[in-house]
Amino acid sequence: MTRRAIGIVEGSVIALGIISLWPYILGYRALWYLMALPVVLGLLAVVAAARMRRFRRAIEKQLHKNPGPPRPPGPQPPRDGGHRLPNT
Repeated sequence: MTRRAIGIVEGSVIALGIISLWPYILGYRALWYLMALPVVLGLLAVVAAARMRRFRRAIEKQLHKNPGPPRPPGPQPPRDGGHRLPNT
C-alpha cells in the first residue's frame, strides 16, 4: 500500500472509532453493538501500534543519518587516585 492509502485507512479507522462511541454515550446498548465495540478497540490498537512503530523507525533513521556533534570526554579522575592530603 502507498503512504496515502495507509493514511486513508488509518484515518477511517480512527473516525470509525470516534463515531462508534457515540451510540454508547447516548444510551444505545444493543447486543450486536456491544460485541462490535471490542473489535473497533482492537482496530484502534493496531493503528496505534503501527503509528508508534513507524514513528520509532523515523526517529532511528534520523538519528542514524545525523548523529550530532561528538561529545567531549567526561571529567578525568585526579592523577593521584583521589587521595589528597590536607594542606598543613
